[in-house]
Amino acid sequence: MDEFLKMSYVLSPLLVGLAFHGLCIKFGWLRLLARPIDAGATLRGRQRFGANKTWRGVVAVALGTAAGFGLQALLHCVGGGHSLEVLDYGNPAVVVLGLAVGAAAMLSELPNSLLKRQLGIAPGAASRGVLGVVFYALDQIDMLVGVWSCWASSWE
Repeated sequence: MDEFLKMSYVLSPLLVGLAFHGLCIKFGWLRLLARPIDAGATLRGRQRFGANKTWRGVVAVALGTAAGFGLQALLHCVGGGHSLEVLDYGNPAVVVLGLAVGAAAMLSELPNSLLKRQLGIAPGAASRGVLGVVFYALDQIDMLVGVWSCWASSWE
């Protein structure tokens, strides 16, 4: 149970980033960045990532995740959360790690999106059958792979 709580604590800033992204969409914040990452470029006649994968998403989740790590660093400074910490929240660079984690989380979704677009699956749509199960699994782990790669490199 202790490990579960620690992992929940270390992942919680990502939820702040995702929530901030949702607010950006709802209220039109960072509108200038609401441009598709692929800029409409195609591969085999199909858009590479789709209109839903935007620079705003990458920046918003990165900023929000950094803010989440910053909140945890503040909590660390006032003596809270020590039993759940797996990162050095006393080091201000943890906020930079938050930026990297948020950006990596969003960018790690791109290969999955590319594959879906090439198979003719519309953005936000689900596939059926075995392919649907495969993409459901990929949708659950792709972000975690990007997050894990940042943490793994920060622990070396």
